[in-house]
Amino acid sequence: MSKDINNKLDHSFEDKDKKVRRLFEENNSTEDDFNLDEFFKKEFKNDDDLKVPSEIHNGLEEILLNLPQKKKSNKKRGALIAASVAGTLFITSLFTIPSFAESLPLVGDFFKVLHETSGQKNIVEEVEKNSKEVIGTAIDKNLEVNMYSVIGDSTGMTIAYSVESLDESVDLPQVWSCDIYIDGKQYDPDIDNIIHEEKDGLHYYITRLEIKDLPNKFNYKIDMKNITNVYGLWSFSGTADISNLQEDTIVKDINETKNTIIGEVTVKSVIKTPLYIQIQCKYPEQSLRESNEDDNDNRYYKTFRLKYDRFDKHRDSIFIRGSEDGDRRILIANFDKNVKYIDFVAEEYFTGEANVKEINIKDSIDKVVYDEKDGSIKILDYKEEGNKKLVRVKLDKKLVRVKLDKKVRNGLYNLAYRLVCGERVNKYGDIINGRVAGVPKESFDKNEYELWLEYEGDKFFINGDRTGEYSKFDENNKIRIDLTR
Repeated sequence: MSKDINNKLDHSFEDKDKKVRRLFEENNSTEDDFNLDEFFKKEFKNDDDLKVPSEIHNGLEEILLNLPQKKKSNKKRGALIAASVAGTLFITSLFTIPSFAESLPLVGDFFKVLHETSGQKNIVEEVEKNSKEVIGTAIDKNLEVNMYSVIGDSTGMTIAYSVESLDESVDLPQVWSCDIYIDGKQYDPDIDNIIHEEKDGLHYYITRLEIKDLPNKFNYKIDMKNITNVYGLWSFSGTADISNLQEDTIVKDINETKNTIIGEVTVKSVIKTPLYIQIQCKYPEQSLRESNEDDNDNRYYKTFRLKYDRFDKHRDSIFIRGSEDGDRRILIANFDKNVKYIDFVAEEYFTGEANVKEINIKDSIDKVVYDEKDGSIKILDYKEEGNKKLVRVKLDKKLVRVKLDKKVRNGLYNLAYRLVCGERVNKYGDIINGRVAGVPKESFDKNEYELWLEYEGDKFFINGDRTGEYSKFDENNKIRIDLTR
Protein backbone atom coordinates (compact mmCIF):
# COMPACT_ATOMS: atom_id res chain seq x y z
CA MET A 1 0.00 0.00 0.00
CA SER A 2 1.39 3.43 -0.91
CA LYS A 3 2.43 5.97 1.70
CA ASP A 4 -0.19 8.38 0.37
CA ILE A 5 -2.97 5.91 1.08
CA ASN A 6 -1.65 5.21 4.56
CA ASN A 7 -1.53 8.92 5.24
CA LYS A 8 -5.05 9.35 3.87
CA LEU A 9 -6.40 6.57 6.03
CA ASP A 10 -4.52 7.76 9.11
CA HIS A 11 -5.58 11.37 8.77
CA SER A 12 -9.15 10.52 7.78
CA PHE A 13 -9.79 8.14 10.64
CA GLU A 14 -7.39 9.32 13.34
CA ASP A 15 -9.81 11.97 14.62
CA LYS A 16 -12.92 9.99 13.77
CA ASP A 17 -11.82 6.59 15.01
CA LYS A 18 -13.62 6.88 18.32
CA LYS A 19 -16.79 8.08 16.61
CA VAL A 20 -16.73 5.22 14.09
CA ARG A 21 -16.13 2.72 16.91
CA ARG A 22 -19.04 4.26 18.81
CA LEU A 23 -21.28 3.78 15.79
CA PHE A 24 -20.45 0.08 15.78
CA GLU A 25 -21.02 -0.19 19.54
CA GLU A 26 -24.38 1.60 19.34
CA ASN A 27 -25.44 -0.89 16.68
CA ASN A 28 -24.30 -3.80 18.88
CA SER A 29 -21.53 -4.53 16.42
CA THR A 30 -17.95 -5.65 16.92
CA GLU A 31 -14.70 -5.49 15.05
CA ASP A 32 -15.40 -9.02 13.88
CA ASP A 33 -18.28 -7.64 11.81
CA PHE A 34 -16.23 -5.08 9.95
CA ASN A 35 -12.97 -3.14 10.26
CA LEU A 36 -12.63 -0.10 8.02
CA ASP A 37 -8.84 -0.07 8.01
CA GLU A 38 -8.58 -3.76 7.21
CA PHE A 39 -11.18 -3.39 4.47
CA PHE A 40 -9.24 -0.67 2.64
CA LYS A 41 -5.93 -2.46 3.09
CA LYS A 42 -7.35 -5.63 1.63
CA GLU A 43 -9.06 -3.94 -1.30
CA PHE A 44 -6.15 -1.65 -2.21
CA LYS A 45 -3.24 -4.05 -1.68
CA ASN A 46 -2.45 -4.26 -5.42
CA ASP A 47 -3.15 -0.61 -6.20
CA ASP A 48 0.02 1.15 -5.08
CA ASP A 49 -0.61 4.28 -7.10
CA LEU A 50 -4.19 4.74 -6.02
CA LYS A 51 -5.12 8.01 -4.30
CA VAL A 52 -8.22 7.69 -2.11
CA PRO A 53 -10.14 11.00 -2.11
CA SER A 54 -11.20 12.37 1.24
CA GLU A 55 -14.79 12.65 -0.01
CA ILE A 56 -15.00 8.87 0.31
CA HIS A 57 -14.50 9.06 4.05
CA ASN A 58 -16.88 11.97 4.50
CA GLY A 59 -19.74 9.79 3.31
CA LEU A 60 -18.92 6.71 5.35
CA GLU A 61 -20.29 7.90 8.66
CA GLU A 62 -23.63 8.89 7.12
CA ILE A 63 -23.94 5.46 5.49
CA LEU A 64 -22.98 3.68 8.70
CA LEU A 65 -25.63 5.65 10.57
CA ASN A 66 -28.22 4.34 8.11
CA LEU A 67 -27.42 0.71 8.89
CA PRO A 68 -30.10 -1.13 10.85
CA GLN A 69 -29.81 -2.13 14.46
CA LYS A 70 -28.06 -5.46 14.66
CA LYS A 71 -30.28 -8.43 15.38
CA LYS A 72 -29.21 -11.80 16.68
CA SER A 73 -30.29 -13.40 13.42
CA ASN A 74 -28.71 -10.76 11.17
CA LYS A 75 -25.61 -12.54 9.89
CA LYS A 76 -25.27 -10.33 6.84
CA ARG A 77 -24.53 -7.07 8.61
CA GLY A 78 -20.80 -7.19 7.97
CA ALA A 79 -21.44 -7.74 4.27
CA LEU A 80 -23.90 -4.83 4.26
CA ILE A 81 -21.29 -2.51 5.75
CA ALA A 82 -18.78 -3.65 3.14
CA ALA A 83 -21.40 -3.05 0.48
CA SER A 84 -22.03 0.44 1.85
CA VAL A 85 -18.36 1.31 1.59
CA ALA A 86 -18.14 -0.15 -1.89
CA GLY A 87 -21.33 1.66 -2.84
CA THR A 88 -19.87 4.98 -1.72
CA LEU A 89 -16.94 4.49 -4.03
CA PHE A 90 -19.12 3.61 -6.99
CA ILE A 91 -21.80 6.22 -6.48
CA THR A 92 -19.35 9.07 -6.25
CA SER A 93 -17.83 7.89 -9.55
CA LEU A 94 -14.38 8.87 -8.28
CA PHE A 95 -12.68 5.69 -9.35
CA THR A 96 -13.48 2.08 -10.21
CA ILE A 97 -11.74 -0.99 -8.85
CA PRO A 98 -12.72 -4.45 -10.16
CA SER A 99 -12.26 -6.01 -6.72
CA PHE A 100 -15.09 -3.88 -5.33
CA ALA A 101 -17.56 -5.69 -7.55
CA GLU A 102 -16.74 -8.87 -5.66
CA SER A 103 -17.44 -7.09 -2.36
CA LEU A 104 -21.01 -6.15 -3.29
CA PRO A 105 -23.58 -8.66 -2.00
CA LEU A 106 -25.02 -11.17 -4.45
CA VAL A 107 -23.36 -9.71 -7.55
CA GLY A 108 -22.50 -13.14 -8.88
CA ASP A 109 -25.76 -14.62 -7.66
CA PHE A 110 -28.21 -12.02 -9.01
CA PHE A 111 -28.85 -13.64 -12.38
CA LYS A 112 -28.36 -17.11 -10.92
CA VAL A 113 -31.31 -16.48 -8.59
CA LEU A 114 -33.46 -15.25 -11.48
CA HIS A 115 -32.56 -18.27 -13.59
CA GLU A 116 -33.62 -20.52 -10.72
CA THR A 117 -36.82 -18.73 -9.69
CA SER A 118 -38.22 -16.88 -12.72
CA GLY A 119 -40.18 -18.49 -15.52
CA GLN A 120 -39.12 -15.68 -17.87
CA LYS A 121 -35.84 -17.22 -18.99
CA ASN A 122 -35.51 -15.38 -22.31
CA ILE A 123 -35.41 -11.83 -20.98
CA VAL A 124 -33.21 -12.86 -18.04
CA GLU A 125 -30.68 -14.23 -20.54
CA GLU A 126 -30.84 -11.10 -22.72
CA VAL A 127 -30.37 -8.71 -19.79
CA GLU A 128 -27.52 -10.83 -18.43
CA LYS A 129 -25.86 -10.99 -21.85
CA ASN A 130 -25.97 -7.21 -22.27
CA SER A 131 -24.93 -6.34 -18.71
CA LYS A 132 -21.54 -4.68 -18.51
CA GLU A 133 -20.70 -4.06 -14.86
CA VAL A 134 -21.99 -3.50 -11.37
CA ILE A 135 -23.22 0.06 -10.91
CA GLY A 136 -23.21 0.28 -7.12
CA THR A 137 -25.11 0.34 -3.85
CA ALA A 138 -27.22 3.03 -2.17
CA ILE A 139 -28.68 2.94 1.35
CA ASP A 140 -31.28 5.34 2.72
CA LYS A 141 -34.11 5.00 5.24
CA ASN A 142 -32.97 1.44 6.04
CA LEU A 143 -33.58 0.35 2.45
CA GLU A 144 -30.63 -0.91 0.45
CA VAL A 145 -30.68 -0.90 -3.35
CA ASN A 146 -28.01 -2.80 -5.30
CA MET A 147 -27.90 -1.78 -8.98
CA TYR A 148 -26.36 -4.44 -11.21
CA SER A 149 -27.14 -3.35 -14.75
CA VAL A 150 -28.45 -0.41 -16.79
CA ILE A 151 -29.30 -1.17 -20.42
CA GLY A 152 -30.89 1.04 -23.07
CA ASP A 153 -32.82 0.14 -26.22
CA SER A 154 -35.34 1.80 -28.55
CA THR A 155 -38.14 1.45 -25.95
CA GLY A 156 -36.33 2.92 -22.95
CA MET A 157 -34.00 1.86 -20.14
CA THR A 158 -33.94 -1.51 -18.40
CA ILE A 159 -32.42 -1.79 -14.93
CA ALA A 160 -31.54 -4.93 -12.97
CA TYR A 161 -31.39 -4.40 -9.22
CA SER A 162 -32.26 -5.80 -5.81
CA VAL A 163 -33.94 -4.12 -2.85
CA GLU A 164 -33.76 -5.15 0.80
CA SER A 165 -35.49 -3.72 3.85
CA LEU A 166 -32.61 -3.85 6.32
CA ASP A 167 -34.83 -3.50 9.37
CA GLU A 168 -37.59 -5.65 7.80
CA SER A 169 -40.13 -2.84 8.14
CA VAL A 170 -41.19 -2.96 4.45
CA ASP A 171 -42.69 -6.25 3.29
CA LEU A 172 -42.58 -5.55 -0.45
CA PRO A 173 -39.94 -2.89 -1.23
CA GLN A 174 -40.65 -1.73 -4.77
CA VAL A 175 -39.68 1.43 -6.67
CA TRP A 176 -42.80 3.57 -7.10
CA SER A 177 -41.27 6.70 -8.56
CA CYS A 178 -37.95 7.93 -9.87
CA ASP A 179 -36.44 10.77 -11.87
CA ILE A 180 -34.20 9.95 -14.82
CA TYR A 181 -31.66 12.33 -16.30
CA ILE A 182 -30.38 11.62 -19.82
CA ASP A 183 -27.50 13.91 -20.74
CA GLY A 184 -28.89 16.35 -18.18
CA LYS A 185 -32.51 16.29 -19.44
CA GLN A 186 -35.05 15.16 -16.83
CA TYR A 187 -37.68 12.46 -17.45
CA ASP A 188 -40.47 11.06 -15.27
CA PRO A 189 -40.79 7.59 -16.82
CA ASP A 190 -43.57 5.01 -16.65
CA ILE A 191 -42.31 2.00 -14.68
CA ASP A 192 -42.93 -1.59 -15.76
CA ASN A 193 -41.69 -4.22 -13.33
CA ILE A 194 -40.96 -7.01 -15.80
CA ILE A 195 -39.66 -9.48 -13.22
CA HIS A 196 -39.96 -9.59 -9.45
CA GLU A 197 -38.64 -12.50 -7.42
CA GLU A 198 -37.95 -12.78 -3.69
CA LYS A 199 -35.43 -14.98 -1.93
CA ASP A 200 -34.16 -14.81 1.65
CA GLY A 201 -35.45 -11.28 2.19
CA LEU A 202 -33.93 -9.88 -1.02
CA HIS A 203 -36.26 -8.67 -3.77
CA TYR A 204 -34.87 -9.06 -7.30
CA TYR A 205 -36.17 -6.85 -10.12
CA ILE A 206 -35.79 -6.37 -13.83
CA THR A 207 -37.63 -3.13 -14.57
CA ARG A 208 -38.26 -1.19 -17.77
CA LEU A 209 -38.35 2.64 -17.62
CA GLU A 210 -40.15 4.06 -20.65
CA ILE A 211 -38.10 6.84 -22.24
CA LYS A 212 -38.54 7.71 -25.91
CA ASP A 213 -35.77 8.38 -28.42
CA LEU A 214 -32.66 7.51 -26.42
CA PRO A 215 -29.41 8.40 -28.20
CA ASN A 216 -26.99 5.59 -29.00
CA LYS A 217 -24.64 6.79 -26.27
CA PHE A 218 -25.67 8.83 -23.25
CA ASN A 219 -24.94 9.74 -19.66
CA TYR A 220 -27.65 8.84 -17.18
CA LYS A 221 -28.56 9.54 -13.58
CA ILE A 222 -31.25 7.52 -11.79
CA ASP A 223 -32.79 9.08 -8.67
CA MET A 224 -35.14 6.64 -6.95
CA LYS A 225 -37.33 8.72 -4.64
CA ASN A 226 -40.18 6.51 -3.45
CA ILE A 227 -39.86 2.84 -2.52
CA THR A 228 -43.22 1.49 -1.34
CA ASN A 229 -44.22 4.82 0.18
CA VAL A 230 -40.84 5.31 1.86
CA TYR A 231 -39.40 8.61 0.61
CA GLY A 232 -35.65 8.97 0.31
CA LEU A 233 -32.93 9.11 -2.32
CA TRP A 234 -31.20 6.13 -3.91
CA SER A 235 -29.05 7.53 -6.69
CA PHE A 236 -26.98 5.92 -9.45
CA SER A 237 -25.18 7.37 -12.46
CA GLY A 238 -23.05 6.25 -15.38
CA THR A 239 -22.93 5.96 -19.15
CA ALA A 240 -24.72 3.60 -21.53
CA ASP A 241 -24.23 2.55 -25.13
CA ILE A 242 -27.17 0.96 -26.98
CA SER A 243 -25.45 0.63 -30.34
CA ASN A 244 -25.18 -3.16 -30.15
CA LEU A 245 -28.90 -3.53 -29.36
CA GLN A 246 -29.80 -1.12 -32.17
CA GLU A 247 -28.19 -3.46 -34.68
CA ASP A 248 -30.83 -6.10 -33.87
CA THR A 249 -33.77 -3.67 -33.61
CA ILE A 250 -36.67 -3.52 -36.06
CA VAL A 251 -38.92 -0.44 -36.28
CA LYS A 252 -41.96 -0.53 -38.57
CA ASP A 253 -45.01 1.60 -39.32
CA ILE A 254 -48.11 -0.62 -39.71
CA ASN A 255 -51.07 1.81 -39.86
CA GLU A 256 -53.71 -0.88 -40.49
CA THR A 257 -57.34 -0.62 -39.31
CA LYS A 258 -60.02 -3.33 -39.13
CA ASN A 259 -63.68 -3.31 -38.05
CA THR A 260 -63.97 -6.25 -35.65
CA ILE A 261 -66.50 -7.84 -33.29
CA ILE A 262 -65.30 -5.47 -30.56
CA GLY A 263 -65.24 -2.36 -32.77
CA GLU A 264 -62.56 -0.55 -34.73
CA VAL A 265 -58.99 -1.73 -34.11
CA THR A 266 -55.87 0.04 -35.40
CA VAL A 267 -52.26 -1.11 -35.19
CA LYS A 268 -50.00 1.88 -35.81
CA SER A 269 -46.41 0.71 -35.33
CA VAL A 270 -44.13 -1.91 -33.83
CA ILE A 271 -40.62 -1.91 -32.35
CA LYS A 272 -38.79 -5.19 -31.80
CA THR A 273 -35.54 -5.18 -29.82
CA PRO A 274 -33.66 -8.10 -28.24
CA LEU A 275 -35.46 -7.23 -24.98
CA TYR A 276 -39.01 -6.25 -25.94
CA ILE A 277 -41.68 -6.02 -28.59
CA GLN A 278 -43.63 -2.76 -28.34
CA ILE A 279 -46.89 -2.29 -30.25
CA GLN A 280 -48.59 1.09 -30.60
CA CYS A 281 -52.30 0.59 -31.23
CA LYS A 282 -55.87 1.71 -30.59
CA TYR A 283 -58.88 -0.45 -29.68
CA PRO A 284 -62.11 -0.13 -27.65
CA GLU A 285 -62.20 -0.30 -23.89
CA GLN A 286 -61.28 -3.76 -22.64
CA SER A 287 -64.40 -3.99 -20.51
CA LEU A 288 -68.01 -3.01 -21.13
CA ARG A 289 -68.42 -2.03 -17.51
CA GLU A 290 -69.26 1.64 -17.06
CA SER A 291 -70.64 2.02 -13.53
CA ASN A 292 -71.97 0.15 -10.54
CA GLU A 293 -75.60 0.41 -11.69
CA ASP A 294 -78.40 -2.14 -11.47
CA ASP A 295 -78.75 -2.36 -15.26
CA ASN A 296 -75.01 -2.64 -15.91
CA ASP A 297 -74.03 -5.93 -17.59
CA ASN A 298 -70.41 -6.77 -16.78
CA ARG A 299 -70.48 -10.29 -18.14
CA TYR A 300 -68.96 -9.38 -21.52
CA TYR A 301 -65.43 -8.16 -22.11
CA LYS A 302 -63.94 -6.54 -25.18
CA THR A 303 -60.33 -7.54 -25.40
CA PHE A 304 -57.73 -8.98 -27.78
CA ARG A 305 -55.39 -11.92 -28.12
CA LEU A 306 -51.83 -11.89 -29.46
CA LYS A 307 -51.08 -15.04 -31.45
CA TYR A 308 -47.47 -15.82 -32.39
CA ASP A 309 -46.16 -17.92 -35.26
CA ARG A 310 -44.10 -19.73 -32.63
CA PHE A 311 -44.67 -19.73 -28.89
CA ASP A 312 -41.86 -20.28 -26.43
CA LYS A 313 -42.37 -22.78 -23.61
CA HIS A 314 -41.75 -19.91 -21.18
CA ARG A 315 -44.71 -17.58 -20.78
CA ASP A 316 -44.58 -14.06 -22.15
CA SER A 317 -45.41 -10.98 -20.12
CA ILE A 318 -47.63 -8.21 -21.45
CA PHE A 319 -47.83 -4.68 -20.06
CA ILE A 320 -50.47 -2.25 -21.38
CA ARG A 321 -50.59 1.51 -20.92
CA GLY A 322 -53.08 4.01 -22.29
CA SER A 323 -52.74 7.67 -23.19
CA GLU A 324 -55.10 10.66 -23.20
CA ASP A 325 -55.64 10.41 -26.97
CA GLY A 326 -56.89 6.82 -26.67
CA ASP A 327 -53.73 5.18 -27.98
CA ARG A 328 -52.34 2.18 -26.13
CA ARG A 329 -48.85 0.84 -25.78
CA ILE A 330 -48.48 -2.94 -25.50
CA LEU A 331 -45.09 -4.07 -24.23
CA ILE A 332 -44.19 -7.75 -24.61
CA ALA A 333 -41.31 -9.33 -22.72
CA ASN A 334 -39.92 -12.86 -22.70
CA PHE A 335 -40.90 -13.77 -26.27
CA ASP A 336 -39.22 -16.31 -28.52
CA LYS A 337 -36.35 -14.42 -30.17
CA ASN A 338 -37.05 -16.16 -33.50
CA VAL A 339 -40.69 -15.06 -33.69
CA LYS A 340 -41.56 -13.85 -37.21
CA TYR A 341 -45.00 -12.36 -36.77
CA ILE A 342 -47.79 -11.66 -34.28
CA ASP A 343 -51.49 -11.68 -35.12
CA PHE A 344 -53.56 -9.07 -33.29
CA VAL A 345 -56.98 -10.76 -32.93
CA ALA A 346 -60.09 -9.14 -31.43
CA GLU A 347 -61.79 -11.22 -28.73
CA GLU A 348 -65.18 -11.10 -27.06
CA TYR A 349 -65.16 -12.87 -23.72
CA PHE A 350 -68.27 -13.92 -21.81
CA THR A 351 -67.51 -14.49 -18.13
CA GLY A 352 -70.50 -16.79 -17.63
CA GLU A 353 -73.74 -16.69 -15.68
CA ALA A 354 -73.26 -15.56 -12.09
CA ASN A 355 -73.99 -17.74 -9.07
CA VAL A 356 -74.27 -15.31 -6.15
CA LYS A 357 -76.15 -15.77 -2.90
CA GLU A 358 -76.43 -13.61 0.22
CA ILE A 359 -75.57 -15.17 3.58
CA ASN A 360 -76.10 -14.16 7.19
CA ILE A 361 -72.56 -14.32 8.52
CA LYS A 362 -73.58 -14.72 12.18
CA ASP A 363 -75.86 -17.65 11.35
CA SER A 364 -73.07 -19.23 9.26
CA ILE A 365 -70.60 -19.87 12.10
CA ASP A 366 -69.40 -23.50 12.05
CA LYS A 367 -70.83 -23.93 8.54
CA VAL A 368 -69.19 -24.49 5.13
CA VAL A 369 -70.39 -21.61 2.95
CA TYR A 370 -68.39 -22.42 -0.20
CA ASP A 371 -67.23 -25.79 -1.54
CA GLU A 372 -66.48 -25.61 -5.24
CA LYS A 373 -63.48 -25.51 -7.61
CA ASP A 374 -61.36 -23.07 -5.58
CA GLY A 375 -61.57 -25.14 -2.42
CA SER A 376 -63.82 -24.60 0.58
CA ILE A 377 -64.60 -21.92 3.15
CA LYS A 378 -65.87 -22.67 6.61
CA ILE A 379 -66.85 -19.80 8.90
CA LEU A 380 -65.31 -20.20 12.37
CA ASP A 381 -65.94 -16.86 14.07
CA TYR A 382 -67.11 -13.31 13.51
CA LYS A 383 -66.55 -9.98 15.26
CA GLU A 384 -66.79 -6.26 14.58
CA GLU A 385 -64.22 -3.56 15.38
CA GLY A 386 -65.56 -0.13 14.46
CA ASN A 387 -66.30 -0.16 10.72
CA LYS A 388 -64.30 -3.35 10.23
CA LYS A 389 -65.93 -6.75 10.06
CA LEU A 390 -63.59 -9.63 10.86
CA VAL A 391 -64.41 -13.17 9.77
CA ARG A 392 -62.28 -16.13 10.83
CA VAL A 393 -62.30 -18.85 8.18
CA LYS A 394 -60.85 -22.32 7.78
CA LEU A 395 -59.09 -23.08 4.50
CA ASP A 396 -59.25 -26.18 2.38
CA LYS A 397 -56.06 -28.11 3.21
CA LYS A 398 -55.33 -28.86 -0.45
CA LEU A 399 -54.49 -25.17 -0.96
CA VAL A 400 -51.80 -25.20 1.73
CA ARG A 401 -48.83 -26.90 0.06
CA VAL A 402 -46.01 -24.88 1.60
CA LYS A 403 -46.63 -22.44 4.40
CA LEU A 404 -47.01 -18.86 3.12
CA ASP A 405 -45.60 -19.52 -0.35
CA LYS A 406 -47.02 -17.88 -3.48
CA LYS A 407 -49.47 -20.69 -4.20
CA VAL A 408 -50.98 -20.35 -0.76
CA ARG A 409 -51.30 -16.59 -1.11
CA ASN A 410 -52.98 -17.04 -4.51
CA GLY A 411 -55.31 -19.57 -2.93
CA LEU A 412 -56.09 -17.12 -0.15
CA TYR A 413 -56.91 -14.48 -2.72
CA ASN A 414 -59.28 -16.81 -4.60
CA LEU A 415 -61.05 -17.82 -1.40
CA ALA A 416 -61.20 -14.23 -0.17
CA TYR A 417 -62.81 -13.27 -3.49
CA ARG A 418 -65.50 -15.93 -2.97
CA LEU A 419 -66.66 -14.34 0.29
CA VAL A 420 -67.51 -10.72 -0.55
CA CYS A 421 -69.09 -7.70 1.16
CA GLY A 422 -71.44 -5.40 -0.73
CA GLU A 423 -74.83 -3.65 -0.94
CA ARG A 424 -76.95 -5.85 -3.22
CA VAL A 425 -76.91 -7.95 -6.41
CA ASN A 426 -78.21 -6.67 -9.75
CA LYS A 427 -80.07 -8.79 -12.30
CA TYR A 428 -76.84 -9.82 -14.04
CA GLY A 429 -75.27 -11.14 -10.84
CA ASP A 430 -73.04 -8.14 -10.19
CA ILE A 431 -72.47 -7.28 -6.52
CA ILE A 432 -73.01 -3.53 -6.22
CA ASN A 433 -70.06 -1.89 -4.38
CA GLY A 434 -68.59 -5.35 -3.83
CA ARG A 435 -65.41 -5.51 -1.76
CA VAL A 436 -63.12 -8.50 -1.39
CA ALA A 437 -61.39 -9.33 1.87
CA GLY A 438 -58.20 -7.89 3.19
CA VAL A 439 -55.80 -10.39 4.73
CA PRO A 440 -53.99 -8.83 7.71
CA LYS A 441 -50.37 -9.92 8.01
CA GLU A 442 -50.83 -10.89 11.65
CA SER A 443 -53.58 -13.34 10.66
CA PHE A 444 -50.95 -15.86 9.52
CA ASP A 445 -50.47 -17.69 12.79
CA LYS A 446 -49.19 -21.14 13.69
CA ASN A 447 -52.30 -22.78 12.24
CA GLU A 448 -51.89 -21.90 8.56
CA TYR A 449 -55.32 -23.36 7.71
CA GLU A 450 -57.18 -20.76 9.74
CA LEU A 451 -57.02 -16.96 9.47
CA TRP A 452 -58.97 -13.76 9.89
CA LEU A 453 -60.35 -11.93 6.84
CA GLU A 454 -61.10 -8.22 7.10
CA TYR A 455 -64.12 -6.57 5.43
CA GLU A 456 -65.88 -3.24 5.09
CA GLY A 457 -69.46 -3.37 3.80
CA ASP A 458 -73.12 -3.95 4.62
CA LYS A 459 -73.89 -7.52 3.60
CA PHE A 460 -72.03 -10.75 2.89
CA PHE A 461 -72.31 -12.72 -0.36
CA ILE A 462 -70.87 -15.97 -1.68
CA ASN A 463 -69.53 -15.66 -5.23
CA GLY A 464 -70.09 -19.18 -6.57
CA ASP A 465 -68.60 -20.69 -9.73
CA ARG A 466 -69.91 -19.19 -12.98
CA THR A 467 -71.30 -21.33 -15.82
CA GLY A 468 -71.34 -21.03 -19.61
CA GLU A 469 -68.25 -18.87 -20.13
CA TYR A 470 -66.79 -18.66 -23.66
CA SER A 471 -64.40 -16.73 -25.90
CA LYS A 472 -65.11 -15.65 -29.47
CA PHE A 473 -62.21 -14.65 -31.78
CA ASP A 474 -62.53 -12.54 -34.93
CA GLU A 475 -59.97 -14.35 -37.07
CA ASN A 476 -61.37 -12.84 -40.29
CA ASN A 477 -60.33 -9.36 -39.21
CA LYS A 478 -56.98 -10.00 -37.56
CA ILE A 479 -54.04 -7.70 -38.17
CA ARG A 480 -50.72 -9.43 -38.84
CA ILE A 481 -47.64 -7.67 -37.47
CA ASP A 482 -44.55 -8.67 -39.46
CA LEU A 483 -41.41 -8.85 -37.31
CA THR A 484 -38.90 -9.67 -40.06
CA ARG A 485 -36.65 -7.23 -41.86
